[in-house]
Amino acid sequence: MFRSLLTRRIEQAIQATPVMLRWLEQCGPDVMQAYRAARRGLFTRQLPALVVLAAVAFPVKLFRWLPAGHPALVALYLSGLLILAWPPYPARFAWVAWRAAPAEPRYGVRLRLLAGVLFVCIAVYAAGFAALVGFFAFALVR
Repeated sequence: MFRSLLTRRIEQAIQATPVMLRWLEQCGPDVMQAYRAARRGLFTRQLPALVVLAAVAFPVKLFRWLPAGHPALVALYLSGLLILAWPPYPARFAWVAWRAAPAEPRYGVRLRLLAGVLFVCIAVYAAGFAALVGFFAFALVR
């Protein structure tokens, strides 16, 4: 019963569109399908993985099983960052929004702006994550 209730609630959350993005519903089925796929990826893959990661990290940090700065602890934090902002879901949505923009006379500019913001966020995230991995690798070598 709990599982079906949780599944139903997750599906409702995926199908719901925030008020500020209601205009997406008028942009076409491919845009909404990509938006819902991005939300489904967040709700069914990323958030549960983060909960599991937090359930592992909390006792490790609380009971000080590993000292601060231990490579395994840093890897745990880096994997949390990677899971949180895993780019394929928003990247696909951004690509579909960018391609659909010319066909939408009313919301083309909004779609291009949304796609541009998503692409910039993904690029900044990728650069930041690459820098973190580089610092982590440098700390291991040093």
